[in-house]
Amino acid sequence: MLGRLRACSVLALAAWLAGSAAAATVGIDVGTEWMRVALAKPGRALDMVLNRDAGRQTAAAVAISGLERTFGADAVALAARMPEAAFVGVGGLLGAAYDSEEAAEFRRQYPNRMERSSDGGVAFALGDTTVSVTELVAMQLQHTRDLVRESEGESVRDAVLAVPAFFGRAQRQALEDAAEL
Repeated sequence: MLGRLRACSVLALAAWLAGSAAAATVGIDVGTEWMRVALAKPGRALDMVLNRDAGRQTAAAVAISGLERTFGADAVALAARMPEAAFVGVGGLLGAAYDSEEAAEFRRQYPNRMERSSDGGVAFALGDTTVSVTELVAMQLQHTRDLVRESEGESVRDAVLAVPAFFGRAQRQALEDAAEL
């Protein structure tokens, strides 16, 4: 609760600093299982952005089939039909090494074809391509930007990311790398 309060305080401060330029700032509470998005705009109260299911939180999941990407509850539903192409809860693998306990536990739980990336981290084979955990989380962050555009009609210029307290330096850096993608 204190972490969420702190994230909201940081988001409110960021909106205040944006001034009267009418620029919206988005706050994204990044979790390993769920993501929440809030919008702060000068002269307006902090609003939670609803997902396409009218929910305040979105499952941290992405399913990739060809060129089509599916997110949230729809991606979780596709996991039953296409388990190798649905990535649920990969945020917990941010910054993790292929040989880590987190990666080993993920391999035991999920049927995704995990591979060692060039830097020793975690990547997944998907058809004839490989996608990294950072890229998967970047897709989820891009989806949150699209949700804001669809539901609020705002384009996102600035974002504040709130991360789980247990994230270490490597995980925070990997999340920052995903945000830059």
